[in-house]
Amino acid sequence: MAALQEVVISGSRTEATLADTGSAVSILTGVELEQRQIRLVSDALRAVPGVAVSRQGPVGTVTQVRIRGAEANHTVVLIDGVKINDPFTSEVDFAHLLAAQVDRIEILRGPQSVLY
Repeated sequence: MAALQEVVISGSRTEATLADTGSAVSILTGVELEQRQIRLVSDALRAVPGVAVSRQGPVGTVTQVRIRGAEANHTVVLIDGVKINDPFTSEVDFAHLLAAQVDRIEILRGPQSVLY
């Protein structure tokens, strides 16, 4: 039985293997999140290189994500291909995004992120 390679959709907007993607892509699976007992998506993103998460108080308060030093309003967040950034501030509040039903998180950094 042949092993299947992991496919990344968002890197080039086409199906490609992780090795064929010309950018830095980090993938977190739902199984990995469950094994690490992570409850919030923001807590999962804290462990990803180049991603900074800031929370303005206890759990449930405004939580922002910055990628490679950019501002929070420069980070595009897609859920099932739908952009969820606030139309006025261009930011996403990660305070209430739970990891319970997350199947996969892809973090795209680098030149191909300009597609979004």
